[in-house]
Amino acid sequence: MLDRAAELFESTGTLGNTQCVRFLCTDVTDLKPYQGPFDAAVFNDVLATEHDPAASIRAATLLCRPGSTVVVSQRLDDPGTALPSMDVAEYIADLPLEAAAVAVDGKTMDGEGGVAAAKTASTARTEDCCGGSCWTFEVPPLYAMRDKVEMRAPVVSGFGRGSRQMGVPTANMDPAVLAAELSGMRRGVYFGFARLPDDTDDGSAWEKCVINVGQRPTFADGDGVTIEVHVLKDFQRDFYGETMECVALGYLRPEMKFGGLSQLVGRIMTDIGLARNALDAECFTRAVVDAQNV
Repeated sequence: MLDRAAELFESTGTLGNTQCVRFLCTDVTDLKPYQGPFDAAVFNDVLATEHDPAASIRAATLLCRPGSTVVVSQRLDDPGTALPSMDVAEYIADLPLEAAAVAVDGKTMDGEGGVAAAKTASTARTEDCCGGSCWTFEVPPLYAMRDKVEMRAPVVSGFGRGSRQMGVPTANMDPAVLAAELSGMRRGVYFGFARLPDDTDDGSAWEKCVINVGQRPTFADGDGVTIEVHVLKDFQRDFYGETMECVALGYLRPEMKFGGLSQLVGRIMTDIGLARNALDAECFTRAVVDAQNV
Protein backbone atom coordinates (compact mmCIF):
# COMPACT_ATOMS: atom_id res chain seq x y z
CA MET A 1 0.00 0.00 0.00
CA LEU A 2 2.85 2.39 0.77
CA ASP A 3 4.55 1.58 -2.53
CA ARG A 4 1.34 2.27 -4.46
CA ALA A 5 0.85 5.57 -2.65
CA ALA A 6 4.45 6.62 -3.27
CA GLU A 7 3.93 6.21 -7.02
CA LEU A 8 1.69 9.28 -6.95
CA PHE A 9 4.54 11.58 -5.86
CA GLU A 10 7.95 12.53 -7.14
CA SER A 11 11.08 11.13 -5.55
CA THR A 12 12.01 12.78 -2.25
CA GLY A 13 15.66 13.23 -3.19
CA THR A 14 18.43 13.50 -0.62
CA LEU A 15 17.90 16.98 0.86
CA GLY A 16 16.21 16.84 4.22
CA ASN A 17 14.57 20.26 3.85
CA THR A 18 12.98 19.63 0.45
CA GLN A 19 9.20 19.86 0.51
CA CYS A 20 7.85 16.45 -0.41
CA VAL A 21 5.82 13.48 0.78
CA ARG A 22 7.71 10.76 2.63
CA PHE A 23 6.58 7.24 3.44
CA LEU A 24 8.03 5.19 6.27
CA CYS A 25 7.06 1.75 7.51
CA THR A 26 7.93 1.62 11.20
CA ASP A 27 6.50 1.46 14.69
CA VAL A 28 5.22 4.82 15.89
CA THR A 29 7.25 4.50 19.09
CA ASP A 30 10.43 4.41 16.96
CA LEU A 31 9.79 7.77 15.31
CA LYS A 32 12.30 10.48 16.23
CA PRO A 33 11.33 14.02 17.29
CA TYR A 34 13.02 15.52 14.21
CA GLN A 35 10.65 13.52 12.00
CA GLY A 36 7.75 15.63 13.31
CA PRO A 37 5.86 17.59 14.25
CA PHE A 38 2.73 16.28 12.55
CA ASP A 39 -0.64 17.81 11.77
CA ALA A 40 -2.50 14.55 12.31
CA ALA A 41 -2.06 11.00 13.59
CA VAL A 42 -4.53 8.28 12.64
CA PHE A 43 -4.83 4.81 14.18
CA ASN A 44 -7.08 3.07 11.66
CA ASP A 45 -8.23 -0.28 13.04
CA VAL A 46 -4.82 -1.04 14.58
CA LEU A 47 -4.70 0.31 18.13
CA ALA A 48 -6.54 -2.65 19.66
CA THR A 49 -3.83 -5.04 18.43
CA GLU A 50 -0.82 -2.90 19.41
CA HIS A 51 1.56 -4.48 21.93
CA ASP A 52 1.24 -1.36 24.12
CA PRO A 53 -1.65 0.82 22.90
CA ALA A 54 -1.05 3.49 25.53
CA ALA A 55 2.61 3.88 24.53
CA SER A 56 1.67 4.09 20.85
CA ILE A 57 -0.90 6.84 21.22
CA ARG A 58 1.39 8.69 23.64
CA ALA A 59 4.27 8.64 21.14
CA ALA A 60 1.99 9.88 18.36
CA THR A 61 0.49 12.65 20.48
CA LEU A 62 3.88 13.97 21.58
CA LEU A 63 4.89 14.22 17.91
CA CYS A 64 1.83 16.32 17.04
CA ARG A 65 1.89 20.10 16.94
CA PRO A 66 -0.65 22.19 18.89
CA GLY A 67 -3.98 22.29 17.08
CA SER A 68 -3.40 18.93 15.38
CA THR A 69 -5.78 15.98 15.30
CA VAL A 70 -5.44 12.46 16.70
CA VAL A 71 -7.95 9.90 15.41
CA VAL A 72 -8.60 6.38 16.64
CA SER A 73 -11.01 4.24 14.59
CA GLN A 74 -12.05 0.69 15.37
CA ARG A 75 -14.40 -1.58 13.44
CA LEU A 76 -16.52 -4.31 14.91
CA ASP A 77 -14.99 -7.75 15.36
CA ASP A 78 -15.25 -10.05 12.38
CA PRO A 79 -17.49 -13.04 13.02
CA GLY A 80 -15.58 -15.55 15.10
CA THR A 81 -12.68 -13.12 15.70
CA ALA A 82 -12.31 -11.47 19.08
CA LEU A 83 -10.16 -8.34 19.21
CA PRO A 84 -8.56 -7.31 22.50
CA SER A 85 -10.61 -4.88 24.57
CA MET A 86 -9.68 -1.23 24.11
CA ASP A 87 -10.00 1.43 26.83
CA VAL A 88 -9.40 4.69 24.99
CA ALA A 89 -10.17 6.76 28.09
CA GLU A 90 -7.35 5.00 29.95
CA TYR A 91 -4.91 5.46 27.05
CA ILE A 92 -5.40 9.24 26.89
CA ALA A 93 -5.78 9.89 30.63
CA ASP A 94 -2.49 11.78 30.99
CA LEU A 95 -2.19 13.18 27.46
CA PRO A 96 -2.76 16.81 26.33
CA LEU A 97 -5.85 15.88 24.33
CA GLU A 98 -9.38 17.27 24.22
CA ALA A 99 -12.43 16.00 22.37
CA ALA A 100 -12.46 17.61 18.93
CA ALA A 101 -15.55 19.14 17.39
CA VAL A 102 -16.11 16.83 14.42
CA ALA A 103 -18.62 17.44 11.64
CA VAL A 104 -19.41 13.88 10.63
CA ASP A 105 -22.53 11.81 10.23
CA GLY A 106 -22.85 9.62 13.25
CA LYS A 107 -24.16 9.35 16.72
CA THR A 108 -22.30 11.19 19.45
CA MET A 109 -22.10 8.99 22.49
CA ASP A 110 -23.19 10.19 25.94
CA GLY A 111 -20.81 10.60 28.87
CA GLU A 112 -19.69 7.33 30.44
CA GLY A 113 -17.96 8.32 33.64
CA GLY A 114 -17.10 10.95 36.16
CA VAL A 115 -13.39 11.36 35.48
CA ALA A 116 -12.16 13.90 32.95
CA ALA A 117 -10.51 11.37 30.66
CA ALA A 118 -13.65 9.25 30.40
CA LYS A 119 -15.73 12.31 29.61
CA THR A 120 -13.23 13.46 27.01
CA ALA A 121 -13.11 10.04 25.33
CA SER A 122 -16.88 9.70 25.40
CA THR A 123 -17.43 13.15 23.93
CA ALA A 124 -14.87 12.43 21.19
CA ARG A 125 -16.55 9.18 20.19
CA THR A 126 -18.90 8.71 17.24
CA GLU A 127 -20.49 5.54 15.97
CA ASP A 128 -20.87 4.61 12.29
CA CYS A 129 -23.79 2.86 10.67
CA CYS A 130 -22.15 -0.54 11.10
CA GLY A 131 -21.45 -0.10 14.80
CA GLY A 132 -17.75 0.72 14.53
CA SER A 133 -16.36 3.54 16.64
CA CYS A 134 -14.20 6.56 15.96
CA TRP A 135 -12.62 8.86 18.53
CA THR A 136 -11.41 12.28 17.32
CA PHE A 137 -9.15 14.30 19.60
CA GLU A 138 -7.33 17.60 19.31
CA VAL A 139 -4.06 18.77 20.79
CA PRO A 140 -5.30 22.16 22.10
CA PRO A 141 -3.92 25.25 20.34
CA LEU A 142 -0.98 26.55 22.38
CA TYR A 143 -1.48 23.51 24.67
CA ALA A 144 -3.97 25.66 26.55
CA MET A 145 -6.10 24.11 29.29
CA ARG A 146 -9.79 24.88 29.44
CA ASP A 147 -9.53 25.79 33.12
CA LYS A 148 -6.50 27.36 34.74
CA VAL A 149 -5.20 26.08 38.07
CA GLU A 150 -4.22 28.68 40.67
CA MET A 151 -1.82 27.63 43.43
CA ARG A 152 -0.44 29.42 46.47
CA ALA A 153 1.91 27.72 48.93
CA PRO A 154 5.21 28.09 50.81
CA VAL A 155 8.44 27.08 49.08
CA VAL A 156 9.98 24.01 50.73
CA SER A 157 13.28 22.17 50.33
CA GLY A 158 13.55 19.76 47.43
CA PHE A 159 16.19 17.28 46.28
CA GLY A 160 18.62 19.98 45.16
CA ARG A 161 19.47 18.38 41.83
CA GLY A 162 17.68 20.94 39.64
CA SER A 163 20.57 23.37 39.91
CA ARG A 164 23.33 20.92 40.78
CA GLN A 165 22.79 18.18 38.18
CA MET A 166 20.62 19.70 35.49
CA GLY A 167 21.24 23.44 35.50
CA VAL A 168 17.50 24.02 35.88
CA PRO A 169 16.80 25.41 39.35
CA THR A 170 13.34 24.73 40.72
CA ALA A 171 11.25 25.90 43.64
CA ASN A 172 9.22 23.20 45.38
CA MET A 173 5.77 24.29 46.46
CA ASP A 174 4.45 22.54 49.58
CA PRO A 175 2.18 19.73 48.25
CA ALA A 176 0.39 19.35 51.59
CA VAL A 177 -1.04 22.86 51.23
CA LEU A 178 -2.15 22.13 47.65
CA ALA A 179 -3.88 18.78 48.18
CA ALA A 180 -7.17 20.09 46.77
CA GLU A 181 -5.53 21.44 43.60
CA LEU A 182 -3.48 18.26 43.09
CA SER A 183 -6.57 16.07 43.25
CA GLY A 184 -7.70 17.42 39.89
CA MET A 185 -4.32 17.63 38.14
CA ARG A 186 -2.70 15.05 35.89
CA ARG A 187 0.88 14.07 36.62
CA GLY A 188 3.02 15.84 34.08
CA VAL A 189 4.47 19.12 32.84
CA TYR A 190 2.49 22.37 32.88
CA PHE A 191 3.39 25.98 32.16
CA GLY A 192 2.12 29.35 33.29
CA PHE A 193 3.21 32.26 35.43
CA ALA A 194 4.65 32.46 38.95
CA ARG A 195 5.60 35.17 41.40
CA LEU A 196 6.64 35.85 45.00
CA PRO A 197 3.83 38.21 46.03
CA ASP A 198 5.51 39.38 49.23
CA ASP A 199 8.80 40.29 47.53
CA THR A 200 8.19 43.93 46.62
CA ASP A 201 11.79 44.43 45.47
CA ASP A 202 12.29 41.71 42.92
CA GLY A 203 9.75 38.92 42.75
CA SER A 204 6.24 40.34 42.90
CA ALA A 205 5.87 40.58 39.11
CA TRP A 206 4.50 37.57 37.22
CA GLU A 207 7.22 35.59 35.42
CA LYS A 208 6.95 32.73 32.94
CA CYS A 209 7.42 29.28 34.45
CA VAL A 210 7.34 25.54 33.79
CA ILE A 211 5.75 23.32 36.43
CA ASN A 212 6.35 19.61 36.95
CA VAL A 213 3.75 17.76 39.00
CA GLY A 214 4.70 14.16 39.68
CA GLN A 215 6.81 11.49 41.30
CA ARG A 216 10.13 11.77 39.43
CA PRO A 217 10.11 8.32 37.72
CA THR A 218 13.55 8.80 36.16
CA PHE A 219 15.14 8.95 39.62
CA ALA A 220 12.77 6.62 41.55
CA ASP A 221 13.56 8.33 44.83
CA GLY A 222 10.19 8.27 46.54
CA ASP A 223 6.46 7.91 46.16
CA GLY A 224 5.43 11.41 47.16
CA VAL A 225 4.15 13.93 44.62
CA THR A 226 6.17 17.12 44.23
CA ILE A 227 5.34 20.44 42.57
CA GLU A 228 8.55 21.77 41.06
CA VAL A 229 8.43 25.25 39.53
CA HIS A 230 11.18 26.47 37.20
CA VAL A 231 10.81 30.23 36.86
CA LEU A 232 12.26 31.62 33.65
CA LYS A 233 14.06 34.31 35.60
CA ASP A 234 17.11 34.13 37.86
CA PHE A 235 16.25 35.63 41.24
CA GLN A 236 19.90 35.33 42.32
CA ARG A 237 18.86 34.00 45.75
CA ASP A 238 17.03 31.21 47.57
CA PHE A 239 13.52 31.85 48.85
CA TYR A 240 12.73 28.86 51.05
CA GLY A 241 9.82 29.54 53.36
CA GLU A 242 8.47 32.38 51.25
CA THR A 243 5.05 32.17 49.60
CA MET A 244 4.87 31.47 45.88
CA GLU A 245 1.83 32.01 43.69
CA CYS A 246 1.52 30.05 40.47
CA VAL A 247 -1.09 29.97 37.70
CA ALA A 248 -0.96 26.89 35.45
CA LEU A 249 -2.44 27.73 32.04
CA GLY A 250 -1.20 24.98 29.73
CA TYR A 251 -0.35 21.28 29.83
CA LEU A 252 2.52 19.98 27.71
CA ARG A 253 2.93 16.28 28.37
CA PRO A 254 2.62 13.43 30.87
CA GLU A 255 5.34 12.54 33.31
CA MET A 256 7.79 10.19 31.63
CA LYS A 257 10.68 7.95 32.63
CA PHE A 258 13.83 8.70 30.64
CA GLY A 259 16.84 6.49 29.99
CA GLY A 260 19.26 8.83 31.69
CA LEU A 261 20.01 12.36 32.83
CA SER A 262 20.96 13.63 29.37
CA GLN A 263 17.63 12.49 27.88
CA LEU A 264 15.75 14.10 30.75
CA VAL A 265 17.60 17.40 30.43
CA GLY A 266 17.06 17.41 26.66
CA ARG A 267 13.31 17.03 27.11
CA ILE A 268 13.26 19.69 29.85
CA MET A 269 14.93 22.13 27.45
CA THR A 270 12.24 21.31 24.88
CA ASP A 271 9.52 21.90 27.48
CA ILE A 272 11.03 25.25 28.42
CA GLY A 273 11.18 26.35 24.78
CA LEU A 274 7.57 25.34 24.13
CA ALA A 275 6.39 27.11 27.26
CA ARG A 276 8.36 30.28 26.57
CA ASN A 277 6.91 30.62 23.08
CA ALA A 278 3.34 29.77 24.06
CA LEU A 279 3.24 32.20 26.97
CA ASP A 280 3.82 35.15 24.64
CA ALA A 281 0.26 34.67 23.38
CA GLU A 282 -2.23 37.33 24.41
CA CYS A 283 -4.69 34.80 25.81
CA PHE A 284 -2.15 33.72 28.43
CA THR A 285 -0.90 37.18 29.38
CA ARG A 286 -4.50 38.35 29.74
CA ALA A 287 -5.34 35.36 31.95
CA VAL A 288 -2.59 36.13 34.43
CA VAL A 289 -3.60 39.80 34.55
CA ASP A 290 -7.14 38.71 35.37
CA ALA A 291 -5.82 36.45 38.15
CA GLN A 292 -3.79 39.32 39.59
CA ASN A 293 -6.82 41.58 39.71
CA VAL A 294 -9.05 39.09 41.55
